[in-house]
Amino acid sequence: MSLRGASFAVTVRYTDGSALSLIFGAEEPVSRGRCFMASCANAIYLMDRSRVMRFIQPLKRFINFEVVPARGFP
Repeated sequence: MSLRGASFAVTVRYTDGSALSLIFGAEEPVSRGRCFMASCANAIYLMDRSRVMRFIQPLKRFINFEVVPARGFP
């Protein structure tokens, strides 16, 4: 498992002002999960592919409908 040639990073900011950064590396060939390292730990972990996909999808994939329709201002 390796983070060599990291593919992307995600920073999660919490409402209390703290943050957690995840750095993702290579895909593990057997499980197809991704190796990653968290800013709070000195270890390499493996995250399931289905969870990783949530981080790399375009924003529009998270938007299903508008609760309040957007209106142009005069």
